Amino acid sequence: MPEYNIQLRGWHAVVALAALLAVLGISMALRVHPVDDERRAAVRERLLDEYSGRGPKDIARMVEKARAGARVEPAQPRIFAGC
Repeated sequence: MPEYNIQLRGWHAVVALAALLAVLGISMALRVHPVDDERRAAVRERLLDEYSGRGPKDIARMVEKARAGARVEPAQPRIFAGC
């Protein structure tokens, strides 16, 4: 089986590096998708709910405590509602 040994030196290395960076840059640019305002607002609401203790896991924990008969603390109000 033949063995290939490629050595890039001088301007060949510069061209190869530029081509590699161009391919990586184009592939990264193609993966970025614009997000409309409604989706951005939905993500912001979800993150704020999770940060303030009103996320799905927190609500499920409160429901389990209520079903068990324990005292349930009220959900925290939204702190950053104007963001």
